[in-house]
Amino acid sequence: MIQKWGPPDSVYESGEAKYLTYRESRSVYVAGIEPSYQTTCSFGSCYTTAIGGSPGYWKNLHCKTTFTISGGKLTHWRWEGNDCRQ
Repeated sequence: MIQKWGPPDSVYESGEAKYLTYRESRSVYVAGIEPSYQTTCSFGSCYTTAIGGSPGYWKNLHCKTTFTISGGKLTHWRWEGNDCRQ
């Protein structure tokens, strides 16, 4: 486990079970969408209106993975978050 994932962020022991917890977090920028434009002319005057589009934003990604080791073997795992890998 440690060879593949490195040292855990925290370790907890209860009875014969050991729980290794790994945490990861990062932020990514999600680009916005340009609006489309519509130009309308009436009686010699024209105006342009933006339609739709959205601004860009930062999205926080995180994952907490906990492995249960019992009897020297991996017996269970669970993860929480929006950026977890199996």
